[in-house]
Amino acid sequence: MPLSPWLCSLRYQLAGLVAACAAAWWVVASTATDPDQPYVIVIFGSSTRSWVVGNEQIEVVFDHSAEGLFRFRRFVCKNAGRIWEAPEEETSSPVALTVNDVQLNGDTRYELLDYNSAPVGRGGLRLTVRLAHRGLSGEVRFEAEVYPGQPFLRYRSYYRNDSTVTVWVTQADMLAWKFAAGSQSFRGMFVGQWNWAGTRGNFEPHEVELSELDSPVETFTGAYADHCAWGALLDDRGDGLVTGWEFDGRARASAEHDRAAGVVRFSAAVMHLNHPVEPGGEFAVPGAFLGAYSGDWDEAGFRTQRFVEAALAAPMPEPERFPYVIFDSWGYDVFINEDLMRRAAERAAAVGAEVFTIDLGWSERIGDWRPNPERFPNGLKPIADYVHSLGMKFGLHLAPLEVDADSEVFRAHPDWEALNPRRQRSYFGAKPLCASHEPAKRWIIQETIRVIR
Repeated sequence: MPLSPWLCSLRYQLAGLVAACAAAWWVVASTATDPDQPYVIVIFGSSTRSWVVGNEQIEVVFDHSAEGLFRFRRFVCKNAGRIWEAPEEETSSPVALTVNDVQLNGDTRYELLDYNSAPVGRGGLRLTVRLAHRGLSGEVRFEAEVYPGQPFLRYRSYYRNDSTVTVWVTQADMLAWKFAAGSQSFRGMFVGQWNWAGTRGNFEPHEVELSELDSPVETFTGAYADHCAWGALLDDRGDGLVTGWEFDGRARASAEHDRAAGVVRFSAAVMHLNHPVEPGGEFAVPGAFLGAYSGDWDEAGFRTQRFVEAALAAPMPEPERFPYVIFDSWGYDVFINEDLMRRAAERAAAVGAEVFTIDLGWSERIGDWRPNPERFPNGLKPIADYVHSLGMKFGLHLAPLEVDADSEVFRAHPDWEALNPRRQRSYFGAKPLCASHEPAKRWIIQETIRVIR
């Protein structure tokens, strides 16, 4: 009787282990009960532990070596029969950050503390590996997730400060992957980002011949940047990898085919990072994902969209009605008041609007998010109740990260301003707040909650 694909895969993993550790004892612990569902296989050797994270489409293998290295070993795309191996001459690890000038990466020696697997939402399964650095008083935690029917690995790493003093994280790479290139040649794809200044090239695709270049191709992502936080790689056989990072801050990403070394390298590093971690605190490297596909660039985009819908995006509210038909008061600019909005709500309901949104102009000023007493002397509750009585949902425009120079919060805390030399246009003359500054972040959250309530 022929073996099932899952058993063939398991046999492949065990054969590789036995070949590498002929004299070692080994035990296999597996969460797999159904080959169509995500699973984690743990392989114990006398000096090495390996973890296999997979589903019916992919398998990804990590290990903790006898020297203490935490490494990526291979990414197996089952449907295409393509195995993306880690290079032999360079260590590849998804953990890559710098704490107090100490680099934590594929060349770092760790003590293995613990590991486990647990279900996550939408049918997914998460592997967690906990590691202790042998020179720092801190813990690295790596998490990897797979989901049913999706050829993607989603992952994230953390650093917890177990010392008695504050430490500083100054580098974090969300896409620290290296692959053996073999004799293949590679093309890369990235996409331009929407630009609110209306410049040409919004969402324009860019294709590059990585194997013909002598240096990495770089992209710049995040706020006021040039490109989307996404990229794809395609070899000359039509097999490829898709990458993306779940971070809207500023990052510098790159892809490179180093022909001399026979290695393909990815990177997506957070820019201008200097983050304090208090004793007992934790720093989370933004999450990212790595996926496999076969075909063309459209297939790479299609696979990404299906994965985001299945695993990342919030479920649609009322799927049978969403997206809603929305009325927005911006047609009146900022010249609005309660009486005008009541009449507009009646007209919106009459033509079938499902959401009635009051845009900018309702507050005292940007940053002072309280109803303008001259325009809305009774506050917003009466108009919200009236909108609800007409069978519509009530929406309100809010920009909590922007403040007018004359606002109460900015006059009290001018040091909360985010300085961005690339910002070419302001939000109606307002100044941006730095959301990574803890006091400013707390105010932003508290003010948003207060307005909603």
